[in-house]
Amino acid sequence: MTEHEGPAGPDHASDASEPEIATPQPQFRWGPWATVGWVAAIGLVTMIAVSAVAILLAWYQMSSGAVQGGPRTALLRTVEDHLAALTAAQALIVAALVVVLTRRKGKLGRARMLALEPIGLRRLAVAVAAMVVALYLLTELPQTILGISDREALEWITQLSPAWLAVPLVVVVGPISEELLFRGFAYGGLAPSRIGPIGAILVTSTVWAVVHFQYAWPVIGQIFVYGLVLGVARWRTGSLWPPLAMHVLINLYAVIAAYHTYGAPA
Repeated sequence: MTEHEGPAGPDHASDASEPEIATPQPQFRWGPWATVGWVAAIGLVTMIAVSAVAILLAWYQMSSGAVQGGPRTALLRTVEDHLAALTAAQALIVAALVVVLTRRKGKLGRARMLALEPIGLRRLAVAVAAMVVALYLLTELPQTILGISDREALEWITQLSPAWLAVPLVVVVGPISEELLFRGFAYGGLAPSRIGPIGAILVTSTVWAVVHFQYAWPVIGQIFVYGLVLGVARWRTGSLWPPLAMHVLINLYAVIAAYHTYGAPA
């Protein structure tokens, strides 16, 4: 996206005849296929790094006698005891890699690549209000009418250990990391391609849903639809801030529901 194109550009503001959403222009130093490759590389590097940390922790616990049994038992116990910390490490590594990859190129800075330039509070408030409606339509109604339960997702939140890290991880760290990767980095690289914004929304929503493979298929389906809502917010506002605020709201709702249903961990 150049200095004079797109929803935030001065030319757009001065020409009332233009549509609200201009055709996205390339924002990165590489094209859509390279974006796909970088997203895959980010996932692979993150998986290897977190796995290495878990293995080292398991080895340390075995050496110190904190965990009895073989390597497999020690690894499973380590993941269980440090699930929140390992998940937080995963999120931070993803965010760090995105930040590193989107370093400045001339006038094209990181804030523009990731659509993190300031926006008006009104647009942000409208997006949050829309997500309140979406939360009801995508969470309460399916549970009431279709019998779809998000029990597994809620239980996963209460199983995060150490417990003190669960809330900041789920409500803050996770949404920031995922939005930077999917609606920031991936969308920014795919939307200017032939698939356009709609295709970019579908692709990022699908991948985002699939990475939550630990849940049942109905919940993954709900996550996919949430991804569509977040993607449309990214497209229509031209900013990452609305989907980020909406994502925080989704996860805050989930945390409250989890603790209300199962009780907060001791």
